[in-house]
Amino acid sequence: MIYDSAYDGKEALDLFKNNEYDLVLTDIQMPVMGGVELTHEIRYNGGPEKSGIPILGITAHVLQENRDAYLKVGMNDLVLKPFLEKELIDKIKKYI
Repeated sequence: MIYDSAYDGKEALDLFKNNEYDLVLTDIQMPVMGGVELTHEIRYNGGPEKSGIPILGITAHVLQENRDAYLKVGMNDLVLKPFLEKELIDKIKKYI
């Protein structure tokens, strides 16, 4: 697996715009731009060739209403903290 890592959502968006990815793994709460805003930018401003890329959100918010909001903005799935390595790998494999 080859990956890039970003410090915040703005840096992640810049990487996304300049590179090709099979999947985006984003934390819901990041500095500058959170995962919800990042997902919105990818889905609605990422261009037709990139807007459908699978996005997995990582969160500690376990309330169903929070999860529903993250999926509604365009995330494909969520990984709830704390998570096991196998759970993360299984979710990634589901989408690539």
